[in-house]
Amino acid sequence: MRSPKVIVAISFLLQALSVLAVLPLFLHGLVTASGMPADPDQTVVPAAETASQDALAFTEVQFPLSHEGHLTLSWSPLVPLDRDPELTYMVVDDDGQRYYQGVFPTAFISGLANGDYRFHLHAVDADGVRIATSLQPAEIQIRHWPGSYAWALMAIGFTIVGVMVVVIVLGDRQTGDTGNRQKRNPASETAPSQGGAI
Repeated sequence: MRSPKVIVAISFLLQALSVLAVLPLFLHGLVTASGMPADPDQTVVPAAETASQDALAFTEVQFPLSHEGHLTLSWSPLVPLDRDPELTYMVVDDDGQRYYQGVFPTAFISGLANGDYRFHLHAVDADGVRIATSLQPAEIQIRHWPGSYAWALMAIGFTIVGVMVVVIVLGDRQTGDTGNRQKRNPASETAPSQGGAI
């Protein structure tokens, strides 16, 4: 039977390694989603610089390469919400497929497959009449991580976990054997010296 310390140590190692296995992908996602270019040659172009005459425009129109398949689009409200609560925004692609419809001036779009995307923004009134359209589309290129990366990270994680389990089990056996040997052989304990008494 294993000591509780060994079981806790193995459990902790398994949890730590599972976090370490996904950490590189998570950190890359944070850097990309925060607006930092994934490639030094690519830059994020604010819409205000490219289409200052737009009444309705995205705050960013050129996004860096994304490996995660999602992005957040935002824009300045056309009309304050308290004056016209019926005003809604629609985000569509070049084919007219709707990705967002709502009153808030931000849209989180996820589940995008590999490809190049161009998103357009429309403001629509309560009757469905288009009031305004952005002149400059938001563009993003999606290229998901290859499956081989995930399999390689899993293999590395399983190898590290296996090595750690073997080290812990062998260390526990060796420590347990030493303790049993000392219990079986009490003569190995040093007895006080009796040589000096007369």
